[in-house]
Amino acid sequence: MAVSSGFRPTTDDLVLSSGNKEIFMNMFMQLMKKGVEFKLREPVINFVEPGELNGILDRFTVKQEGVELVELLNDFETLGKYSLNFSSANFLAQPDSGNSIAGLLGEIGKVFLQQNTVNYEYSPAATLLEIKLLTLLREIIGYQVLPNPELLAVNTGGAFTFGGYGSNLSCLLAAREKLKEKLRAQGKIFNPRRTKVIAAVPFAHYSLRRSLDILGLGNKDLSDIQLAENGLDREATIHVETEHFRMNISDLERKIMEAGTDGTDIMAIYAIAGESRAMGFDQLAEIAELARKHDIWLHVDACQGGQCLFSPKLRRTLLNGIEQCDSIALDPHKVFLLPYNLSAFFLRNPKDLYLLPKGSTIISNEDDSLGKFTPGIGSKGFISLKLYFMLRHWGLENVGLEIDRRHELALRTVDMTGQFEQLVVLNPEPQHNSVMLMYKTPGYRHDHVLFNQVNQKIHKRMTEQGTYMVHTFPSIDDESVISSDKSVQFYPLRLMFGNPNSTEENILGCLKTIIDLGDEILREHHVE
Repeated sequence: MAVSSGFRPTTDDLVLSSGNKEIFMNMFMQLMKKGVEFKLREPVINFVEPGELNGILDRFTVKQEGVELVELLNDFETLGKYSLNFSSANFLAQPDSGNSIAGLLGEIGKVFLQQNTVNYEYSPAATLLEIKLLTLLREIIGYQVLPNPELLAVNTGGAFTFGGYGSNLSCLLAAREKLKEKLRAQGKIFNPRRTKVIAAVPFAHYSLRRSLDILGLGNKDLSDIQLAENGLDREATIHVETEHFRMNISDLERKIMEAGTDGTDIMAIYAIAGESRAMGFDQLAEIAELARKHDIWLHVDACQGGQCLFSPKLRRTLLNGIEQCDSIALDPHKVFLLPYNLSAFFLRNPKDLYLLPKGSTIISNEDDSLGKFTPGIGSKGFISLKLYFMLRHWGLENVGLEIDRRHELALRTVDMTGQFEQLVVLNPEPQHNSVMLMYKTPGYRHDHVLFNQVNQKIHKRMTEQGTYMVHTFPSIDDESVISSDKSVQFYPLRLMFGNPNSTEENILGCLKTIIDLGDEILREHHVE
């Protein structure tokens, strides 16, 4: 395309070469400096309304003429000014802080190496290191590790993906294909309209529902009349009752038995190790026993709680039986201070990887190619390098100590809330690193409308102030702290710990801010 005016670059200006190496290095170091300053910024966000922000970004346009590199640095600085800083010690909404020094270096290194792990030929060293890393994680899970002298991708029984959604989808796809095999052996035909997954639906990650839609399960395409005429349900899930933010084992067995009487085929039990609200952990050993008894695939979404594999103490108490699950989803970018994106999935039987759709013989169908076993993903960079860097830098022992610290910080947070009569905790005995609390309003045990309104306003106002950030979402009170009525939804303020820079001082400041805002909002409501 012709350049009409302004900056008129030549090839030497546009592409890295030995001739412009010093210019690039100078720009690179300036960018790194701005990036580090952003990550070390204490406020979480400089909040502006979307309309105002859109006006600020009006100058971000691509035109016929190019611009000097310094203009891109200015753009980056502006973007940082209005971006959320996950690395702030005051960001207590999620654990994914993205501030591991080694992880950041690994992400930068990935960019420079420009490997495509779709197949071995395009990423020889990256493929072999990724296979070694997958094997290490498989060993930590407790799965059988097959002899793999040729370092074949299939023997890892897993693969890296871009997020928990992709990892959960990959595992459920394997479960669907396994069910087809079982039905075929029984002389039956797989019927997606009568195939379901058993789960504690209120606590399951959104990726479960999306995955089932992609897998063609459920009957959302049918009218109510069609559903009634054919004796079908709209959803492809069977809900299991919960207590203490985990499946009720008795109800799970009851639901399995009921499904066997109405022609429903159960594709999988979807267990959770660290659900994304209160970090509740299902009792995996007991669920695995039921799954074996009824010959049902057991998948565990351990994207949040999989970090406890690295803590000998927490593994024993929270993940007992995880090695018996047929498939597992993990999310290193959530729990290991890594830049986005990095997730992984594993199958207990490595050969079950062959259940997944095969790659093309043109580029990724060799048994030493990782791209053969990543559904929905073709080209993929060396995204695991940052995890390798982080684990090698920290060492497994220090990783375990950090995981323990997060639990201890959650316990200490509950203790700290005891100083304030204005706060109530919905999970007073945190299983790991999540604390759900709410600001008490007058009559909060009965007037849930005002209770929720005030807490939602606290969250909104806190975000607008930008000094601290917590998370909020609808949740039942599964500990019956406020109400035993599980039809009632509450909107807690959730603190979750993952950043080693977040201390009790940050938490105390956050709690005081919640109380100050709650008091302020109550005065606006003219409530004493």
